Amino acid sequence: MDANLKFITMADLSGAIENDQLDDLTQSTPAHLERAELSAIDEIKSYLLVPGIYDFGKIFAAQADRTPDNPRNQFLVTMCVDIALYHLHKSLVPRNIPEVRITAYENALKWLEKAKEGKTRLEGAILPPEEQTQGDFHFISVHPKQNWYF
Repeated sequence: MDANLKFITMADLSGAIENDQLDDLTQSTPAHLERAELSAIDEIKSYLLVPGIYDFGKIFAAQADRTPDNPRNQFLVTMCVDIALYHLHKSLVPRNIPEVRITAYENALKWLEKAKEGKTRLEGAILPPEEQTQGDFHFISVHPKQNWYF
């Protein structure tokens, strides 16, 4: 299969699943794998966005943009693979996801939750202090403020 993956590689996946099993999961369609990878990346970002300290451009730099001083964090690669494989299983057979995939997915989410709470950090991709937002978000609505008087 010749998928156009952004962050993980086929070698990363082959370390976690047999090629024939991956072909069955994706129905030999690269788009399924690409969607699962993007879902995994978005899920990871949704957890790591809140602390406001990570450089997502550096974390998820395309394979072509990798340099020796900007290697991929192997722990993050493993989490991304686990989450992507979970999503692939869920999309194909949602009631028959292998226990190993559920466990790996839950472990990844537990670590991401700790990172979100600031109890652990993903080294190598932390923004300089002046660029960190520390979760200082402001929600803006396109709808005008309404006052309800009764």
